[in-house]
Formats: sequence, structure tokens, C-alpha cells
Amino acid sequence: MDCIEDYLTHLERRNRSPTTIEHYRFVIGRCLGILAENEMSIKPEDIGEESIALLMSILEMSENTMKNTMNIIGRFCEYHTGRNPVKRMDILWNRDEVTRKFIDKDEFNRLLDAADPSERMVLMLGAYMGLRRKEIGAIRLGDIGINRIRVSGKGHGRNGLVVQQPMPDHIRIEIEGYLKWRLQYAEDEEDHLIIMVSEHGAIPMYRHLPAMSNRISRLGRRLGIEVSCHSLRRLYCSTLAECGCPLETIKHLMRHSDINTTLECYIRPSGLRTDEWTEICCEELSEHINDDSDDYTGFGWLDKVPVMVTPEDGGDGKFPETNKEEIEGGGYPEVIKSEDSNHVTSHMTLTVAFSSTSAPFQRI
Repeated sequence: MDCIEDYLTHLERRNRSPTTIEHYRFVIGRCLGILAENEMSIKPEDIGEESIALLMSILEMSENTMKNTMNIIGRFCEYHTGRNPVKRMDILWNRDEVTRKFIDKDEFNRLLDAADPSERMVLMLGAYMGLRRKEIGAIRLGDIGINRIRVSGKGHGRNGLVVQQPMPDHIRIEIEGYLKWRLQYAEDEEDHLIIMVSEHGAIPMYRHLPAMSNRISRLGRRLGIEVSCHSLRRLYCSTLAECGCPLETIKHLMRHSDINTTLECYIRPSGLRTDEWTEICCEELSEHINDDSDDYTGFGWLDKVPVMVTPEDGGDGKFPETNKEEIEGGGYPEVIKSEDSNHVTSHMTLTVAFSSTSAPFQRI
């Protein structure tokens, strides 16, 4: 249809990738086909809220895919008519629960030990440089420099977003060894780095990206590890966080436009080291507190709290007579014996809780 081709030409002029354009062609064609089958107009100016509601009732897909599909149709209508029926409906979307596969360093080492040379190269590039599956498959021999690799990444344009990524020494050594192994299979004219070898010969990985993903997943299943190619990118990101790398630097190395994507999707919660950093913060603040005492008696009200010393501690197990004297400020405290060594006084371990009643001290 002319209206579809006109819109796709517009996307091409805006440097959308061929993959994106073909995806839009499929989505728009499918949706207009459903409307036509249900005897509804497929003219952009006639597509309204009723048409969108029909599509949502017929299409069977995850909510996230549905959201993306409706956004494509909405933008298609907006291009032709200046109005977006999906935006006008103000649909309230739920957030899909996504199960993301993380692996740890021990699992990664086990994968390396069991991998063939091509699988090992994929594992290394994914975990050591955080490259995506498509980026790994697209690497040509000419993209490899002394200490950098030119990466055709996720972005707009025919070749995507091209960046120069730092290449660690470990990766350089791995590539040198891999190229020696590769010579026995690959023709000289084949300039893509990674090849897949089977009984049918050697083919470049970029031609069969799903097949390489399946090989990595099968490798994991043989070892009892749930892994995908993207798990390697998550391992790279989580390791950076565990090493204390600043989040802005991680975002830059991951080539994310939004820091929330980095935090929510790529860093294993344990990688944030929340307990450790909380303690570091407390220690840093405590160094600036002007308090020379070794206990909590620096708080004025605690000086007035009478302490009952139990027979186990050499006392008679009774409060002194002063325990009926109300603490200034109202209320009596409850003195609770605890084994928590974080609240040690010179007599015993205490937790003090104030009560607004006029009841005497209680032992609990």
C-alpha cells in the first residue's frame, strides 16, 4: 500500500536501519490486514480508538510486544494525519515481569573450560567487553586495532552506531590464538572474525546469529547453567559495578542512553554491594562526629536511665530506687536486655524505648 511505503520511505530518510524498516513493514501490514478482515477502514485518517481496541482484543502477544506494536501503529497514523489514536487513548500499561539470566564468575569459568574455540571467543568478547551478539558477529578483521575494536553497535543508520571500544590485553591475546586456529577452516577472503564450524564446513557467525545463541545456550545446559549471549553482557556490567566503577562510566561503556536501563536490567542486585557501601558511608560520617566517648552516654537522657544489673552480672536483679523518678521530657523508658553487641554500655547491653505512660520501669 502506498501509505505504508510512504511512511517507510520517511523512516529511511531519518536513517532508520533496514532491520527496523522491515519490522515496521511487517507490523503495520499485519495490523491493517486484521482491520480489513473485520471490515474496518484501513485508511490512516479512519483509524481511531475503536480500531486500536479491536487490534488489542485480537492480537495475542505479551504486553510489552503489544505496547510496541500499538506505538508503531500510532506513529504511522500520526505521520499521515497529525494525530495519534494510541496516545489519545492514554492506555495504562502494566510492567512485564522479565526473567533476566545472570551468571556468576564461577559459572563463566566453567563455560570457558567446556567451550570450543568459536564459543570461547564469543564468551570472552561478551564478558570482557560487554558486546551484544550482533556486535560480536559483525566484527571484521579490519575492525581490530592495537588496543581498540571498532564496534557496529545498536543505533541508527545502515551500519548502526559505530564506536571504538577499548580492547583489553586478554582479548588481544585470545584473538591472536583464535586466528591461528581459524586459518585451518576459513578462506582468506572471509574477513569476519568469528566462524562456526560444522560438518558442512565453516560459515561466518553473522549469517546465523540465532544458531550461535543456541550453541551458547546448549553449552550452558550441558553444564547445568542457564545462560544466553546477553548473560555475558550482564556479567560484564555487574563486574564493573562490583569493582566500584562509577555508574556514569558503566553507562558509557555499556553504551546505554538511560542510566535506569543499566541499573534495572544489567547489574545483579548483589553487584551493587548495598550493605558494604552503607557501612562505608556510616564510617565516613562517623569520622566527623565530635564525640570522644566510647559508648552512648553522650546522649543526655541516657545518663538518667537506671540500669538493673542481673545476678549473672553480679547484681541483685533489681532496679535502684531511682527507677521511679520520671525522666525529664515525659514518659518512662523501658529497659530491655539484649545480646546485641552494637549497644554496649559500661554495665550491660541495653535497648531503651520510651513510653508515654506513667508506668514504672519494666524488665522484659
